[in-house]
Amino acid sequence: MNEKRGCNLKQILWNNVSMTTSPNLNPDSTFNNDFEATFKTADSDAARPQIVIATAMPMEAAPFLEVLAAQEGFKQTTQAGLDVAVGTIAGKRVVVVTTGIGLVNAAYAATVMCSRYQPKFYLCAGTTGGLAASTRVRDVCAGTDYTYSRADATMFDYEPGQVPGMPATYPAGQTLLAAAHSLEVPGLTFGQVASSDAFITTETVENMRTTFPRAIGADMESTAAAQVCAKTGVEFLSLRGISDLCGPQAGDDFHVDGSEAAQVSANAVQALLSALPCGY
Repeated sequence: MNEKRGCNLKQILWNNVSMTTSPNLNPDSTFNNDFEATFKTADSDAARPQIVIATAMPMEAAPFLEVLAAQEGFKQTTQAGLDVAVGTIAGKRVVVVTTGIGLVNAAYAATVMCSRYQPKFYLCAGTTGGLAASTRVRDVCAGTDYTYSRADATMFDYEPGQVPGMPATYPAGQTLLAAAHSLEVPGLTFGQVASSDAFITTETVENMRTTFPRAIGADMESTAAAQVCAKTGVEFLSLRGISDLCGPQAGDDFHVDGSEAAQVSANAVQALLSALPCGY
């Protein structure tokens, strides 16, 4: 993303700091007993959400919460320092979690959610930066695999983006990816997603494109969540709306409001949920 957009995003991050609860490292200490009882029924397997939708910021969660609030069975609480909502979208039981920004927050939330709910699917939604030169704002970035853009152990013969001793990339879940390929969503683009805690500037974007030629999107959470899901055997997919472009050419439309891109992502996720087989 360009330097001006980087400054705008920093302001967005600062504005959302006060809206994100600091995680409590004891997941059980803040768990709401009434909320937990929702899933301790005779048909608890059917009641328990099989799909997690994770967003970094409240702005990105808002479109999902609006849909959930209109359905029966909608519940909200705080679990392990995370804002969580459970309900139904497109006929599927889902849990929406607001993780906070960054790799550690994303990994923490994924660990809590995968442990607590043992879901079948884990989705990352919200906004992303368009890394590939071909991407445009309002496109939907569907990650086929995920890597860490700042990881560099190439001097020890590891691949760019590979943490030593770990896979070079983390693949998207096959069921989710197949469902995504069936969608008729405007601007839906498939490719690698690169994640880090650093912004991509006009000075670094070309090196990023050279190092990760298959990458179409850059965010701060997806790869960390994908790594946790790989460890826990949960299918993962990131499906995000592009809000800004990394190193746009002069004259390009390089930025839209984050809430608009978040809505684009939410629309795509709802279409994906509708495309998944019944029973999830």
